[in-house]
Amino acid sequence: MRLSDYDQLLACADLRGGNEYETEFVTADGNSERAVVAALVVAPMHSSKGANVSLLAEIDRKGNVIQDWFDVEPVKAMNKWPGIEWKPIPATEDAAEYVRQLLR
Repeated sequence: MRLSDYDQLLACADLRGGNEYETEFVTADGNSERAVVAALVVAPMHSSKGANVSLLAEIDRKGNVIQDWFDVEPVKAMNKWPGIEWKPIPATEDAAEYVRQLLR
């Protein structure tokens, strides 16, 4: 999954400067790997039943998606990370590039 694969990005939290963490994930070929999470991004998902859910994506220092998972409403997803500053992602032609620039 790439950032550009998401239809919309709502907010980004830059974790660099003391909030980065290491995560473990399973690659497409079934291997377990570790990566440092430098940012979190919230992307809305609209279910067929009308539920307001979101994807919370872990992003590496290069702006690549490490992994994502379904979460509850976007605001509730962001509230799970107290002390983290979430920045709204402005309407732009390329939200993925905006996030990559933020991480430079």
